[in-house]
Amino acid sequence: MLLNSLLEVAIAHAVSEYLINTKGCLTLFVTHYQNLAQALMKCMEEKVYFARADFVTEEASDQITFLYRMVRNIILSTEERPV
Repeated sequence: MLLNSLLEVAIAHAVSEYLINTKGCLTLFVTHYQNLAQALMKCMEEKVYFARADFVTEEASDQITFLYRMVRNIILSTEERPV
């Protein structure tokens, strides 16, 4: 299973680099593979605007509300990530 995951990330990284560098893609939607997003941030920061949907959490009910706005950043830690 781990090998498949590593292979998936490697393929996703190669495809992302191709889309950004060759096709000039301006938008990539990544729902998983935070390590891929982090790696792309390091090597493509000047070419790609990294953003995520903003959200608020209500601790009393553990409810998450996604807002209709984008904020510059990606979520890397599990504490920040909505479930």
